[in-house]
Amino acid sequence: MCGILYGCGLRISELIRLRIKDLDFDRNRISIMQSKNNKDRMVMMPLAIKDRLVRHVKEVRRLHEIDRAEGLAGVYMEHALAEKYRSASTSWSWFWVFPSHKTSIDPRTNARRRHHVLDSGLNKHIRKVKKLADIAKSVSAHTFRHSFATHMLEAGKSIHQVSELLGHSDIRTTQIYLHTMKEASRDVSVMDTLGITI
Repeated sequence: MCGILYGCGLRISELIRLRIKDLDFDRNRISIMQSKNNKDRMVMMPLAIKDRLVRHVKEVRRLHEIDRAEGLAGVYMEHALAEKYRSASTSWSWFWVFPSHKTSIDPRTNARRRHHVLDSGLNKHIRKVKKLADIAKSVSAHTFRHSFATHMLEAGKSIHQVSELLGHSDIRTTQIYLHTMKEASRDVSVMDTLGITI
């Protein structure tokens, strides 16, 4: 999950709501649907995690088959989508990429169904790993998004490209990452670039 957050620059809410249909393994793309400000966008699928993601999806398929065999209600669909695509909630393509390991009662309908994982669970794991790694800086799921933006800008991507990948509606929001970029003059002393030793 952290690999996707960092490799795609996703918000945690976008990550946990991913559905199987949003993954395009042939074109190495991930669709982000109805995100902040109800915007859709496409991001690249990092090749570094593609094989692991393929294996993960195969594991998730078993959960979907168990749910179908047990006759559980399908995954949650917003009312308009549920009306338009009546059988989608039980279809494989609309199943969560990151489903919860437990089923629960949906308070809206009193139906037992499987929801996606919670963002609090992922952040709990990130805090645990941060402590084990003895990292002094603040780290959360959102740190991966910030790192994605900063590293993309450092790699030479334009601020407009990064803004589009992040799903920002205003370029000024993306500009905050400019101050976190490494500047060559601060990374290496002029003395070191000239090879001077004393």
